[in-house]
Amino acid sequence: MNNDILIDVKNLSKEFEGKKVVSNISFCLNRGSVLGLLGPNGAGKTTTIKMAVGLITPLSGLAKIKGFNTSINKQRVEANKHIGVLLEGARNTYWRLSPIENLRFFGANRGMKRKDIDNKIPELLSLLNLESHADKMVGKLSQVMKQKVALANALIHNPDILILDEPTLGLDIDSAQKIEETVTRLAKKGKGVILTTHVMKMAERITDEIIVIKNGEIAAQGPTNQLISQFDTRKN
Repeated sequence: MNNDILIDVKNLSKEFEGKKVVSNISFCLNRGSVLGLLGPNGAGKTTTIKMAVGLITPLSGLAKIKGFNTSINKQRVEANKHIGVLLEGARNTYWRLSPIENLRFFGANRGMKRKDIDNKIPELLSLLNLESHADKMVGKLSQVMKQKVALANALIHNPDILILDEPTLGLDIDSAQKIEETVTRLAKKGKGVILTTHVMKMAERITDEIIVIKNGEIAAQGPTNQLISQFDTRKN
């Protein structure tokens, strides 16, 4: 197996109530790269990543994370050790807790020892510029700070892979830019990132490869610069 391949997805398909919502999607995520799943709401992006990480079972196809098959229970447990997930609308933070308390809670849920958690916390607070907010209740923080705490929770166990589902949804331009900068820094540190978005400009700025999903199928796929030049009709 190529050690640079973190996620290998082959021909994933899914039906809900007899209707196919994802059809034969395949891709690889490499170490140190950002892969964008681009498409409108309801295109099948979130369903695809949920299948890839084993949160839902595909109708057909195969997904492996660092060689572990996410459709097999024991292998999925091993695969989950290597991923951090931030799903839009999911419970990614506890608002009644501070960022430090959140990190201790999510670290413990990952089976980490308290000493290891406390050693990791300063690094994450620094990476995400959360030091001055470390002891404040998350519910009283700005939306971008809440999103950063959610991202820190996903990173507490130092995963190789980060899955971000619409991470800038609802954020203002400046806040979204800060999240984008963080994603870029993480990729430079060797993390592999899958990012779902419906914002073409964001994908253009920070992804290395784009998969355009329409009606559950791949409409286009390739290096970001090639796809942008091929499909972007905007005038300079």
